[in-house]
Order: sequence, then structure tokens, then C-alpha cells
Amino acid sequence: MQTGKTVLVAFAALGATASVALADGVKSDAAVSAPSVTVMGIAGSASGKATGGGAASVALPVTDRIGVQVDGALTNAGGTGGMDAGLHLFTRDPNAYLAGGTFEWSRFGSTNAYRYGVELAAYLGDVTLGTTGGIQRGGANHATTTAGYAAVQADYYLFDTLKTSVSFGGYSNYRAVLALVEWQPVNDTPLSLFTEGGASVAHEHRGIVLAGVRYTFGAPNSTIKDRDRHGDPEVFLQSGIASSNLMGNTKAFEPAVTPAAPQPAPFNPI
Repeated sequence: MQTGKTVLVAFAALGATASVALADGVKSDAAVSAPSVTVMGIAGSASGKATGGGAASVALPVTDRIGVQVDGALTNAGGTGGMDAGLHLFTRDPNAYLAGGTFEWSRFGSTNAYRYGVELAAYLGDVTLGTTGGIQRGGANHATTTAGYAAVQADYYLFDTLKTSVSFGGYSNYRAVLALVEWQPVNDTPLSLFTEGGASVAHEHRGIVLAGVRYTFGAPNSTIKDRDRHGDPEVFLQSGIASSNLMGNTKAFEPAVTPAAPQPAPFNPI
């Protein structure tokens, strides 16, 4: 738990620093046009249980071609709390590509999970094709498990203010598919509404339906497409809430339970 508090405090400090330095959100060909903070609220149902949470993401330019993104989230699914934090260091040409390294930490109930990986994206007009993958380690009750993880995602912008997205990913024996629609009602106001749904397609049968709202500070005239390519890069697999519930992150890292030995039948004297 101490690790989680340290990560969240560091994230809050970086977010405060960025909020002081927020610029006008003007587009440029830099990896990150200007410092920005995106906040999100989400609610819905996961496997029949009420689910909700909040998240924030800070994007900062490091050099003209290098940017850094820090993410944090607090969630609750069926009465069980969770925390997430991530760090993404990337190079990007907003007219062509994104490539970077990622670190993510998640805690759900008593389970901690750590991901070390890479992410790649190609910007092809109104289409974005992306992939991410790496190594995932985690454990509950002092047990540790290691597995690979990977995901692919395709986004299509019907308009700069209306995005559709589908992704498929998994780790170990768990697989999930997710779909999202995001809409920005007013062009020059960086507030968007979104809904996403998904289902597990292997190992366990789970479903999820979520709805939420996003707002980006520091980019007053940006559209959804501008935000994704010039500001705050989107995190693949979309939301930790969805991927955690659909792919059973908590169960994947629980230590195996040894079945109890069979008990002899009671002695009944005649």
C-alpha cells in the first residue's frame, strides 16, 4: 500500500506542476504541443456489479520529438477498490507515428500487478492503428506470477469530434474485446462523452458496459483527434477498469488453492 501512496503522491505533484504551466493548446508538430491535464469520470456495470471511478492524465513535452505521459486512477468494482498509475515515455510525429516505452502499476483488492512494455501507433489520415505489449508480473498473498501481455487497437474518426474504436488484447489465458464511441458536443470546448462495452472471449465469460466524460485542461480549442495526436496520447486497452474486469486480473494473480483432502465417511456402528 505504501508503494501505491508514493506513486499517487508523485502523480499529484506532477499534475500540479503541469497545471501551472498550461499553455494555449495550439497545435504544432512537436511530440506534445503543450502541457495538458485530462480528467475522466466513469460509471457502469461490470459482470453485473456496479463499477465506477475517476482518472487523470498529464502530458508534458520533453523535447521537440519526445514527450512524457503520467496516468493515475481510483476505481471501485462491486465494492472492491482499485488504484492504477502509469508512465509513458515516447517519441511522436503527430502526422505519422508514436513509439515509446511504458510502465504500469495496478492494485485491485489485495492484488498488485506491474507491466513493462512498449507501445506503437501509426497515424493514417482518419485511422489510427496501434499495438502494445510486454511483460506483466503480479501477485496476491506474496505469490508472484509472470506472463506476457499484448493488445491491438484500431480507431476511426468519423469527424475530428467523433471517434470509434475497437481493441483486442490479453495476457496468459485471458482475452477480451472492447469497443468505444466518443463524441465532443462542442468543437471549441475539450469536453467529450463516451461509452464503451466489451466481453471476455476466453477462459471466463464476463461483460462490461461503461459511460463517462473527459475534459482536457490546457487545450481549449482542441478536438478529440487533436488531443489524441498532439496532446495526451490515448492509453491502449482504453481503461484499466474495463480490461481488469474483462480479463480477470485479480484471479490471474491469486495463488493456487490446494483442494482439501477427502474426508472418510463417518463411522456408523450397527
